[in-house]
Order: sequence, then C-alpha cells, then structure tokens
Amino acid sequence: MSDINSFEVLKVMGERNLDIRLAPLSNILRMQKTKHGTQVTIGVGGDVLQPIYAGRFVGGLILADKDQFEETKRELEKAPR
Repeated sequence: MSDINSFEVLKVMGERNLDIRLAPLSNILRMQKTKHGTQVTIGVGGDVLQPIYAGRFVGGLILADKDQFEETKRELEKAPR
C-alpha cells in the first residue's frame, strides 16, 4: 500500500476537473475562541448540506503561512515553464 497524501489526490482531481470546492478565508462569517480551540464558520458556495450529511463530500480547512505561500507563488510564477 503506497502513502498518497491528500494534496496528491487533490492535484489529480484538479487535473481531471472533478468536483473540488474551496471556501477561502475571505468567506469567514464568524470566529470564536473556545476552551477547546476555535470555532470557525465559513461560507461555501452552493447547497452542500445534503452531500455532507450523506457522506458524499470529504474536506477540511487548510491553513498556510501567508508570507511563505506568497513567496512560493512568486517563485513558481517566475520559473520557466
């Protein structure tokens, strides 16, 4: 059994133009610190309640250091293709 990480799976799904949805941090509706961590409410386009309840979607919140992300993006944009 090979170790395939989530990013590899998402990459292939993206290459195949399959159903991947992203709710960017600009869609955050509410954040609240609790004694067990943080609760985040984020808006998602379309009606996804039934597919989530039915177990047809998988997902999670991905966070990355903004400065590192933007620097890496700039590097990739400058790289010859």
